[in-house]
Amino acid sequence: MQVDGIYLLPEMTWKEAEEAYKVAKLAIIPVGSNEQHGPGIKLKVDGQQAYDMAKLVAKEVHPLAVVTPPVMMGVSYHHMRFPGTVTLRQSTFMAVIEDIVTSMHRFGFKKFLLIDTHGGNRHACNVVAMELKEKLGVEVAHTLYIDLVRDVAAKIPVEKRGHGSDPGLAVALYLDEDLVHMDRLEKGDEHWPYTMIGSRHDMWKVDYPWYTHEITDNGAFGNPEGTSKELGKEIVDKVVERLGVFIRDFVKNV
Repeated sequence: MQVDGIYLLPEMTWKEAEEAYKVAKLAIIPVGSNEQHGPGIKLKVDGQQAYDMAKLVAKEVHPLAVVTPPVMMGVSYHHMRFPGTVTLRQSTFMAVIEDIVTSMHRFGFKKFLLIDTHGGNRHACNVVAMELKEKLGVEVAHTLYIDLVRDVAAKIPVEKRGHGSDPGLAVALYLDEDLVHMDRLEKGDEHWPYTMIGSRHDMWKVDYPWYTHEITDNGAFGNPEGTSKELGKEIVDKVVERLGVFIRDFVKNV
C-alpha cells in the first residue's frame, strides 16, 4: 500500500530521517508474522497488514509519528506443521524489538507503539515493553489490532470467525486483495478436542500450548463465505481512528 505524506523510514534518506526526527514524537513499529492462514491466503499477510495499518495510522497523526521497518516474522511455533511458516523464538522476537527501540532511542525517541497483527506475539510484546521501560525508561505501548475493534468484530457470526476467515480476511481484501486467492479459500476443517472447549467460547477458557494441526487439517478456522472489502474497510477505519486518538494523547507531554 502506497501512502504519501508520512515519515516511512525504509523509504527515506538519512538526511530526510534527520529532519523527521526533529518533529516526530513517536516511533510506530509494525509487527506481524510469516505463517500459514489456510490454503488461500499468502504467508506474509500478517506482516503486510501491520505495515499497511502503520502507514495509515502515521498519516492520521502526521507529523507526530515515524514508521520503522516492519518485523515480518513473529512467534509462530503453533503453525510449524504447515510448510512456509517461519517462526522466531520468543527471545529472538523480543531481542529484535529491543534493538529497534534502542536504535530509535539513540536519536531521542521515548515513545513507541507496536501495531501487532498476530496473536502469537501478544505475550512477547507485553514482556519486552515492560523490560524496555525498566532498562531505558521508555514507554512502549502495544496493541493487537483486533482488540481495537471488538465491537465491529462482534457483528461477525461466531461460525464465520477465525484464522483464515473474518475479520482478518476482510482486512486483507481491503488493504491488498493480492494477498488472497479467493478461489482457494476453504472453510476450516476443525476438530476441537473436548479439552479445548473453553478456548472456543468467550465465557470461559483454560490456556495451554497447542498446535494448529491438532485442531484443523487445512490450517483454517471459521468460514470465509460472505466476507467483504466493506467489512475490512470498516475495521481498518476504526483502527486508524482509535489509534489516532490514543497517539495524540500518548505524546502530548513529549
